[in-house]
Amino acid sequence: MDNVQVHEMFINYQGANQKTITINQTYTVVETTVVLPIGETEIEHIFIDSAFPVGNEATCYVIVAIEDNEDPVITFCPNNITVNTTFRLPTAIVSWNEPIAEDNSGRVNFTVDIGPASTFHVGDTLVTYTAEDPYGNTDMCSFTITVQDKEPPVISCPTNVTSNNYISEMLSIIYVKTDEGLSYATVTWDPPITSDNNNDNVTVVAAPYQSGGMIPVTTSFIQIVYTATDNYENTDTCEFAIQVLDNEVPIIYNCPNDTKVNTTFRLPTAIVSWTEPIAEDNSGRLNLTVDIEPASTFQIDKEPPVPICPSLVSGVTDLGKANGTVSYNISIMDNVQVHEMFINYQGANQKTITINQTYTVVETTVVLPIGETEIEHIFIDSAFPVGNEATCYVIVAIEDGDFIY
Repeated sequence: MDNVQVHEMFINYQGANQKTITINQTYTVVETTVVLPIGETEIEHIFIDSAFPVGNEATCYVIVAIEDNEDPVITFCPNNITVNTTFRLPTAIVSWNEPIAEDNSGRVNFTVDIGPASTFHVGDTLVTYTAEDPYGNTDMCSFTITVQDKEPPVISCPTNVTSNNYISEMLSIIYVKTDEGLSYATVTWDPPITSDNNNDNVTVVAAPYQSGGMIPVTTSFIQIVYTATDNYENTDTCEFAIQVLDNEVPIIYNCPNDTKVNTTFRLPTAIVSWTEPIAEDNSGRLNLTVDIEPASTFQIDKEPPVPICPSLVSGVTDLGKANGTVSYNISIMDNVQVHEMFINYQGANQKTITINQTYTVVETTVVLPIGETEIEHIFIDSAFPVGNEATCYVIVAIEDGDFIY
């Protein structure tokens, strides 16, 4: 207010150009708007009235305090990261693109508790970035680094047997013999060697037998498998083969003496029985076999087979050929059973036909040159222990068919 009229008001403060407002009123309320930096700023207001020739002047001061309540802003915060340990190590070196921090004040202190390219141990590690402006406003971003141990332990199987039943090793199979008089072998060997990238305790299990176990006799080798497991369920295996050999021969008791019997009346055979022997073996398992069982029928057969062969078979050459193909039948019978027939003639390999019948008719087909060829037929029956033999001969006459009219 003024007794005459306020002409102008000047606003002046450090760091800003003077601002002039024309008033030309004896009383008014002037709203003043200023844009100031953070902190306290003293603003000078100068008022000049319209007195003539020189206006009267008055001054007042206003202190304006600007506070920064705005937090910094962190952008591009990394996502959680999962990596595996470095080979043969319990750690991993992990890197990432760092986030960006900005603040309205233009000044920000940006820190991280663990920086990129640091070494992390197995497990979860929380990484935190903190942005703080000069006025105590903060922002934070966090993410988790997870280091996994996926590397299996290393196990090496033993290479030698320490028990005194060792025989030899061949083609990676260790051979041992049974304990005397027993069906198994007690086998011991050195423990396996293990290591792990995390230097943790490694659990080792063997199957199906541990060192010092009683391993039975088998027809093939037994694979001993060692499994090593670390604290993170990673596993490795190694294996070796052991076969227990039974070098003790079985024993047969009460073997029957030789036996002679007569044939059954009107028959060429006899039924013979005897008390079977007893067999024992340290393995507890044996297969006692016999080629002919008790109460079997035995025969003494001195009667040869009876063949009926044609004495002469005629034929002509095949069309345009120097040989002729002929077929003929031979009847054969025997008191027991004809086992085989052999066909043999000069210039040809012997041909064998299996018969296994007491009576049959065998059709024989041969390809022969022009002229007469004698063919030998040999028959052997199934008499035991040596078959009886019979022979017949067939003469085959082949004529040149191209000159027959």
